[in-house]
Amino acid sequence: VDYVDAVALGDCGGMVITARFVNEVPSGSALTRYGLWPVFYRSLVHEGTEYMPTLDYLWRWDADWFWCTQIFPGLRFWIIRWLCGPEMLRSDMYKKFNDAVISKVLEPLGLNKNEELIIQDIEIPVSRSADWIRSFLRVVPSKRIGKIKLTRPGQQQETVPIWLCPVIGTASPLMPMDSSKLYINFGFWDAVEGPETEGGMSVGNINRALETLTHEFEGKKTLYSSVFLSEEDFFEQYNGQHYKGIKSKYDPEGRLRGWYQRLTKA
Repeated sequence: VDYVDAVALGDCGGMVITARFVNEVPSGSALTRYGLWPVFYRSLVHEGTEYMPTLDYLWRWDADWFWCTQIFPGLRFWIIRWLCGPEMLRSDMYKKFNDAVISKVLEPLGLNKNEELIIQDIEIPVSRSADWIRSFLRVVPSKRIGKIKLTRPGQQQETVPIWLCPVIGTASPLMPMDSSKLYINFGFWDAVEGPETEGGMSVGNINRALETLTHEFEGKKTLYSSVFLSEEDFFEQYNGQHYKGIKSKYDPEGRLRGWYQRLTKA
């Protein structure tokens, strides 16, 4: 096996995706091209073997931002995707469009004041990964109040997709993990709105609860996402003393914003 990742469908199972290089497509099999059409994430609920060009495999998630294009209803139709073209069906374009809608429409009109974005990639030791999924679904009730869902064929029950990718713990001092351990990266991206999210991102109830849960499971969240930790807790969990040493050496006068300020202030 050359590649492996997986998708959990809530706590009801999921799909492991493995891949290996081959020199050619076997006789009697066809090449599959995802992107414009068909949609890759919809194939996750079907078992089988497919043959894809290496470049297509590496970028297979991008045309639908994993499965986050569910927030753009038009992209479920092939004609709309064809009109958009591959130049538009990219995660960077979706982010620009979504950010513009939020800043120019939703926020000015107060339409998302109680909506919370859960955009997180979190590393959890593999030995605790099953318990993590159950606890995560309790803290993040996306099945009830979220927008992103996947359904198995022949079943009416909707499930919440969570991306899984095995990673070795990093030895980086500012992402302190056990470099001798295997972790699972859990990727989860949704917008949720319900009684638990009153106050939206300005309060961050669910994100805060998720940060607490991550610490309880001896995990680490990657820091591209929103951070709600207090400055004291943040530096405790991300080796703040090491950072402060670097900061004092290379920016002793504090001309640049600090690490914590960059992560928590726009």
